[in-house]
Amino acid sequence: MELIKDLELEIKDKLDSLESTLSKNQKSSFHFQSVRNFVAHIFLPPKNKKILSNKLYQINLVRNQNLIKEYLDLIIDEKVSAEDSIYLFKKYITVIGEFMNRHYGLSFAGGKIKYLIYLAYATVGMILDFILWILFDNTIYAFTIVMLAYILVMNFRQHKKGKIYGPNY
Repeated sequence: MELIKDLELEIKDKLDSLESTLSKNQKSSFHFQSVRNFVAHIFLPPKNKKILSNKLYQINLVRNQNLIKEYLDLIIDEKVSAEDSIYLFKKYITVIGEFMNRHYGLSFAGGKIKYLIYLAYATVGMILDFILWILFDNTIYAFTIVMLAYILVMNFRQHKKGKIYGPNY
């Protein structure tokens, strides 16, 4: 337990150090807000408390905590270039994010892919609107607006809770 507290303090110190030294552009390149959200939740109990006694969960928890530390060390020590951003995202942020999604409820804010998600929801809404228009003769329904409002509200709620990660976030 003492080791976990030491690791938590070490990670938070490194994160605070980086926050004061990195520019806004660098923070975006290094997915700084994603890491901040990971750190804010990974030392808290998971959403399913029963899993705390699961050995596989414990191993993955320690592994992901160490991945966060390793990622921060890379950024601090080696001053990784922004070009390495995609590689680092795939190697660290995606792996940690999958764990955090499964056990802590964080959501992927897919950078440019979120627009495809919005388009998919809008398309489903338009199809439902069209079907109802055909069935009930010229009555216009607002499924498109409802579908888009739903996805926007869900994104806003996750963002407000600090439960989002993604590229350049």
